[in-house]
Amino acid sequence: MTDIEVNDHSQTNEIDVDNEESKILSIPDELPVLPLRNLVMLPYTVASISVGQMSSLGLLESVIEDEKLVAIVAYKDSKIKTPKPEQLYTYGCVAQILRARPSHNGSINVLLQGLNKFKIEEWTRQEPYLQARLTIINDIELEKDDIEAEAIRNNLLELFTRLVSMLSFLSEDLLHSVAETQDYRHLIYLISSSMQLDVVNAQEILEQDDLLKKMHKLTELLDHEIQVMELGKKIHHEAQGEMEKAQREYVLREQIKAIQRELGEMINRQSLQFFSVLPFLQSVP
Repeated sequence: MTDIEVNDHSQTNEIDVDNEESKILSIPDELPVLPLRNLVMLPYTVASISVGQMSSLGLLESVIEDEKLVAIVAYKDSKIKTPKPEQLYTYGCVAQILRARPSHNGSINVLLQGLNKFKIEEWTRQEPYLQARLTIINDIELEKDDIEAEAIRNNLLELFTRLVSMLSFLSEDLLHSVAETQDYRHLIYLISSSMQLDVVNAQEILEQDDLLKKMHKLTELLDHEIQVMELGKKIHHEAQGEMEKAQREYVLREQIKAIQRELGEMINRQSLQFFSVLPFLQSVP
């Protein structure tokens, strides 16, 4: 059993668990396992999920009556409806259930807080829900005055600031929270959860034990995301420019056609007038 101190952090601010700022939780060596599709739970972050499968509902009922702790793992293949243990990632995150409320459609809306990373050592049960024996994995801490880490942190903040300015769903409050975060682990997981990473990249961030390597990876992902956003913006502007150009050309062509029609009518009228007076001209001696 592992004891950890819980500090409650969401993507934008702190959330109290049982109205306490921090508390010590004992994580058992064995926990029920809740698989999630298209989501990697990260430490220090909060996630809202909807649970509808019968096995998962039974798991929640059991967990809520106990310490409200559950082992969260991600699907390797999101297309699978009911995954087997080998179809799930081995590394996951222990989470505490902050709130569980039934929905009108029979599912349960659950608010989870990620606590700590783990590795599954052995699957101990598959029915009526998954359960496994775990080992808590701690990230390798950095030296207090690590110059490289501080430089990467500053670069992360600069990149994240640029990303926030491009994405409307990322708030200034979130940016302020990130800038105020001094702990490297909190910083990494807070930015990662805010970016809505795909499962593969989020899983890589989770599994990497070295915080410095995590920061390098996150820098690459941020830089790539910004490049994609900037390229998309450029393509949009170019497409808009081409569309406006095409519209201008269309209007000009229609104006030319109108002028040509008007000129044609004028020529026709002048021709009629000429042929109408032609007999008179021919009769003049």
